[in-house]
Amino acid sequence: MVVVIHFRSLKISVQYTPDFYLSRLSHPMYLVTSTGVTPFQLDVTLPHHLLPACHERTPVTPFASAAHSVTVAVVCVLFVVMVVLTLQVRTPTQPQALTQIPREC
Repeated sequence: MVVVIHFRSLKISVQYTPDFYLSRLSHPMYLVTSTGVTPFQLDVTLPHHLLPACHERTPVTPFASAAHSVTVAVVCVLFVVMVVLTLQVRTPTQPQALTQIPREC
């Protein structure tokens, strides 16, 4: 616990690890003092052209890589199912009605 003398200032360092999917982040911060809790709203804006560079430097979590692998597997299975169903439902090139035309005598 840090004690601040009246009419003195104290520099507070805030560290946050964002995911860099949005250019504007807003999170609450609470300062606990002897007189009570004081809420602050931290608003951070990052220029749009810096988002890709920041996103590349963010480490990939195990959950994100697992979710990516599961998504790719599901899409591949759905693609194979779609191809199989398309081949089963495929209509012949000539309709049956045209191949059995009765001949007149």
